[in-house]
Amino acid sequence: MKPLTIAELYNLPAVVDLMTAARALNMGRTLAYELAKAGKFPCRVIRYGDSYRVPTSEILRFLELPVFGDPGGAPHHQDRLRPLSGQPPTSEASTGESATGGLEPSVD
Repeated sequence: MKPLTIAELYNLPAVVDLMTAARALNMGRTLAYELAKAGKFPCRVIRYGDSYRVPTSEILRFLELPVFGDPGGAPHHQDRLRPLSGQPPTSEASTGESATGGLEPSVD
């Protein structure tokens, strides 16, 4: 079973079946069901009778990919930005700069 690409992940519906979630995580069927039944699947699992569903946003968070509409969930959030060398942070409104206000991602 071929794992999903990032582009394919972003094209998934809001909630997917357990096998699609397992494929996104490059996990086999047996392990996925064992983990889900034990409550140890790496993402939140919703159970409907005998069916398992996984929110796509949970898969994206687990893979540390930005989740649209979740300002605190994206890894490139404003609090991870630092000023460009030699430039103090400025307001976008006063300078017309980009949305990052002259900031670049920090290197930890």
